[in-house]
Amino acid sequence: MAIHGRFSEVRLAALQRIEDSDVLERVAEVIRDKDKRVYRCCKERLRQRHQASETAHRAVELAAALRDLLDFVPIHRSRMLNLEKEFSSLGNGPEAISESKALMDEARSRFQQESLAERNLQACLVSAQQL
Repeated sequence: MAIHGRFSEVRLAALQRIEDSDVLERVAEVIRDKDKRVYRCCKERLRQRHQASETAHRAVELAAALRDLLDFVPIHRSRMLNLEKEFSSLGNGPEAISESKALMDEARSRFQQESLAERNLQACLVSAQQL
């Protein structure tokens, strides 16, 4: 129906029910010169799916990088800042991001604790040098 429907509204409604990306690509290929509105809608849905897939993949990679970061004591500041920047670019979305968010929260907390401990150690060092 998305390809051979008689009216544009029928093709568009049929397109909205398609869930398989391969079928969407096939419809986009065939309908390209027949109905620009349906073609644009099809391409937009494919773009959104690709973007969601890419975001989920980046979130999984980020989670692995955060796990690696948490293995080091103390946490590397520059690496932490780079990962934080990458995390903020992910936005909200798939559940894979929730794992990355939990790991990022843990890394931030540990980073703050390590920074506080370092400042306290510096203060103790200054006090000891003054004696």
